[in-house]
Amino acid sequence: MTNGGRELGRRRERYPSCDYRDKRRYNDSEDNEEKKEYFDRRPSSSGRTNGANRRGYCSQRTRSSTRRMRSRSRSRSSSSTKRRTRRRRRIMTTSSSSTERYHNNDKDRAPYRRSSRSKRRSNSSRRYDGYDSPAGPSYRRRRRSGSSDSSRRGRHTSRRDPIGRQEYGRRYDGYHSRESSSERRYRRVHSSLGHCRDRHRRRSNSPKKSRDDPDCRGKESDLHSNSFRSSGSSSHFANRQSCHNMIQENCSVKVRDSSKHLVNDKTDRYRIPDRKRNGEYGRLNESQEYKPFTVKQRTSSNEMGNVAAKQNATIEANTNIIKATITNNFFFYQYGLDSTSANGSRIISTRRRAHIFFSGIFDKNIGILAKTGMKEKEIEDFRRVTYFEGSFVFTARPIPTVDTFPFIITTDDVDTDIKLSPCDLGDVLTITSMKKYYAPKELTIDRLKSSENGIVVDLRCSGCTSVFATKEAMISHCKQTGHAPHMDLDEEIFHASSELFLSYCNITLQHALIERMARWGREYIDPKHWTEPKDKFGRSLGVRVFRAFFCEFGIHKLDGQNNSLTLTVDLRAKVIRTKSLLMSLCNGKDPNHVAFDRRDISHYRKQYQGEVVICTYDRKCYPVVDIDFNNSPDSLMVEGCEMSHTEYFKKRKGLDLMYPNVAPMVAVLGRSNKIIFFPAELVCANDFDRSIKQQLPSIASFKPKERNEAIEEIRKYLIPGGQRTKGFGGGLLPSLGIILEEKRIKVPAEVLPLPLLSAAGITIPQEKSQSWAPVISKANWSVDHDRAVKMNVVVIHHQSLNNHVIPVYNKIRDIVNNHNSFYRFPPKPFSLISTNGDEDHCRGVQDYFHQRLPKNVFVLDLVRPPRRQALDTAYYVVKYLLTKNGYLSQFVNFNTHDHSRLDDQKAIRRSNSILHGVARQILSKCGARIWWVNIPKEIPVPAIFVGVDVFHSPLSYCATQGRKVAKASVAAIVVQVIRSHDERDNTHTEIFSQTFKRERGKEMGLGKSIQETVSNALRILNVNPMSCFIWRDGVGNAAVKSVASEEITAVRSALGNTNNSSSLAPLSYVVVQKRISTKFLTCNSDVNLPPGSFIDTIQGPEFHTFYINGSSPSYSTSKPARYIVAHMDPELAMTNKSLAELSWSLCHDYSNWTGSIKLPSPVQYAHKLAELHGSMPNSAEDIGCEILAGKPHFL
Repeated sequence: MTNGGRELGRRRERYPSCDYRDKRRYNDSEDNEEKKEYFDRRPSSSGRTNGANRRGYCSQRTRSSTRRMRSRSRSRSSSSTKRRTRRRRRIMTTSSSSTERYHNNDKDRAPYRRSSRSKRRSNSSRRYDGYDSPAGPSYRRRRRSGSSDSSRRGRHTSRRDPIGRQEYGRRYDGYHSRESSSERRYRRVHSSLGHCRDRHRRRSNSPKKSRDDPDCRGKESDLHSNSFRSSGSSSHFANRQSCHNMIQENCSVKVRDSSKHLVNDKTDRYRIPDRKRNGEYGRLNESQEYKPFTVKQRTSSNEMGNVAAKQNATIEANTNIIKATITNNFFFYQYGLDSTSANGSRIISTRRRAHIFFSGIFDKNIGILAKTGMKEKEIEDFRRVTYFEGSFVFTARPIPTVDTFPFIITTDDVDTDIKLSPCDLGDVLTITSMKKYYAPKELTIDRLKSSENGIVVDLRCSGCTSVFATKEAMISHCKQTGHAPHMDLDEEIFHASSELFLSYCNITLQHALIERMARWGREYIDPKHWTEPKDKFGRSLGVRVFRAFFCEFGIHKLDGQNNSLTLTVDLRAKVIRTKSLLMSLCNGKDPNHVAFDRRDISHYRKQYQGEVVICTYDRKCYPVVDIDFNNSPDSLMVEGCEMSHTEYFKKRKGLDLMYPNVAPMVAVLGRSNKIIFFPAELVCANDFDRSIKQQLPSIASFKPKERNEAIEEIRKYLIPGGQRTKGFGGGLLPSLGIILEEKRIKVPAEVLPLPLLSAAGITIPQEKSQSWAPVISKANWSVDHDRAVKMNVVVIHHQSLNNHVIPVYNKIRDIVNNHNSFYRFPPKPFSLISTNGDEDHCRGVQDYFHQRLPKNVFVLDLVRPPRRQALDTAYYVVKYLLTKNGYLSQFVNFNTHDHSRLDDQKAIRRSNSILHGVARQILSKCGARIWWVNIPKEIPVPAIFVGVDVFHSPLSYCATQGRKVAKASVAAIVVQVIRSHDERDNTHTEIFSQTFKRERGKEMGLGKSIQETVSNALRILNVNPMSCFIWRDGVGNAAVKSVASEEITAVRSALGNTNNSSSLAPLSYVVVQKRISTKFLTCNSDVNLPPGSFIDTIQGPEFHTFYINGSSPSYSTSKPARYIVAHMDPELAMTNKSLAELSWSLCHDYSNWTGSIKLPSPVQYAHKLAELHGSMPNSAEDIGCEILAGKPHFL
């Protein structure tokens, strides 16, 4: 016996009743036998005595637990409880028998890593024996106390648990110890390679190696580790070193230090990841031959973008644009229309005018076409290529007999089944003119003309909608029907403008799509196919998502070539509730057995009045005027018709109502502000719950692969022969002379380099370029306390937050002050204001801020909107009152997240993340620059960046006026100053903003407003600019030229009034279009293009155009922005790519988002400001522009 063993024996004799706590290990077998003998004889801590032939402590505990479970089960009467108890008995009995084999069978010792079956058994016994396991009480106590695993390593976990946690420990002849982190990692590596024994292993009969074997020499702890076996052979390894040698010899794999991974010698790139990481483990096969394994790593589009940006790579991108060609003899006709009623007034209703036109032309009995002898099929075919647009009509063929103008059609000559009112009799529709148009000149450069040598014809029929692949087929068709092909024999022909030509092409495209699909707004859906998303538990979210196709013709220059006609195909989502309004009112109960009391009626009327509902059969939206609980579809008659609503919907719409006798009826506002009624089962609410709104970006978005499939589907539908549902002949577009090519357009996309980002002198790593919030949270500006501005914080809060105001304020204060910026919060708020409800909220703010307050007041408003609302209804009123008086404010919404929850670590982490963003917004509103973005060096400084946008308020129902009304539009202009290229000279955000109230829907005519804003900004900020860059949002392609001409003149006038130099500062004017249908996809269609992808090979017809992909979301397809360079002075000495790099840099300068956005920051600021002031009372026209100069208060 060694000296260490004698010392151990003396300790045992002196303290026979104590549990063993010695951490030392020994090499002698005698020591091991002595330890085993002592453990069998000694009294345990629970008072039991373990005999030599007993099963051991673990088995006794298991049997005692079984007795307890049996006694408890006698008092339980539930059959399910008895079944659970029997199952536990079986598990514990199995565990006891396995433990007995584990102790007594010395030849078959426990493997280093047990099989999954035995592990489940031991876990089950541990669970009921109260061991210190992940399910045990002492483990939970340590988790609450915060103790780590490393501090407990090498000792027993509990006095009641001499064995320790079996999941992380091992057992060898009664000696219980814990494995270190290196041993655990070594076990994971070898278990993954298949050297650990499992239930399917082959038993070995070969002799074990002795300790004298050279392979067994090593660390002392290795001899007490588990035995190693190879799953593919009968080799038995006595220690880790022999297994290590075998791996090196046979597998060409080396084991590095425990802190490293297992690496393949040949490739040095395959490694085994940790179990928590994603990957596939490599295993040895039966013949011990090594096969390399791969690690599956998902590379996000952001990471791909970072890699590509470093390499300045060019990626081939697929677009959603299809090139189209027009036939040589393409032309169309336009007829002008005018209409008057019997009393001589003009007919405004488009429906009445359309009824007169189609009845007078296409009536089967007395219509003009029927009088010329056309058959019914030919009349239907002619109607297919005739498109009524209110004040004019497009046709692909001339209308027979309509050759003299004016041509008059009256209702007296119309034979119709629809009963006309007396006022409709005598209505007159006059065809005033007719013109024949050809394609625009830029699209007809290669057009062939007929001559004496021959006539140029198209392979399509002029008398029907047939298209042919060969000349012989066309001639055969003309001989049989007497038709003729399209020819260019007419001399008087006009080239259409681009706008008129595209209008005709898009109208024909709409009719081609509507022959097979249903229209929903501007998109087209297949009403028979939808998806119904579910939550993580498999429950329906209560909405249906339809694939909505948006198609539009345009004119582009491709790869520097001539102008070409192109078709853009986009896929969008339309979402509708699965519950009708009737089922929502009845809360899912049977409507036949639901009665509404006065309280319910008052509540529902107040809730839905002014809301928008969607009609389920035609998907049109209507504002709710009232809900009539006194009538049902059977009892309420249709105005002007002698039938009930049940009969009306059955005869006119083909709909059978399920609940014809159930109230209520929904009164909505129809055409011409006329009130109409719908059964509640035919409409559904348009608004969604807050939980569904939060998931809309994921459930109502399409990834690149889905978008690619949709584009191919539409393309195949519109090509010749792809459309066979209605009409005669081939597709509608080919019959009109518009041919789509087979392949989509591919373009090269260059990834722009990421700009240099820094915060408080700390450079933001490029791998954090899409979310640098963690870096910003650690920024320290190190501004002296004496130099910092002390803000006087007034806290307004909802009365339900009385107990949580100070803790939340303290959090925000600490985050703000930890940045050591130019602005600090005091230890305590200057004042606390408690409010309750919307009216009390506004009244409390108005009363308090009428008094005189000190300087540097900052208002922190903690709001808790009603349960179903995402925003406090008093938000815009309170914001208006504060902004008008010159007070900066920040709102914290407790419906977004309850910051008072302190019992959940996940909730605390989310609260901290949100409050860090709140602190950044506070510092930004005060004027501090949170981070700095380098701009290209070729830009002359000081420079001013101007952003312009107009906000148009949507229509809403006004109960007092009884019609749809909308607030006035608001134009916002933001001027930002950059004085130098050095971060140290731009510590504060120099910004000036001004808004202007405008006529509703008016986008143009901002010349004087821009001139006034730029002049005020240069005067207040005291800057003499050397360059000026303007980004204008909200301008369509047709209006770019006129808008740019007006606003550039205004800016030059403002620069001339304040510039002291002899020459004006050069400027650039760019129109930014963010709501476009153009998409760029990778060729493999699985991932998005990386952020910063720059495409300039698709040009507009007049101005230079480029696209920048500002972001790359993982749940959807990236949406680029289109930049139209309307003007750029040559004095700037910039290329279009340099302008793109400047725009891309400013996409990282928006203070509300720690990542790149879709638009440059000046125009995004203008968009935010216009939307805020447009929602305020009186459109915030009385807010002074100088009161908050230099402060981006609108963030």
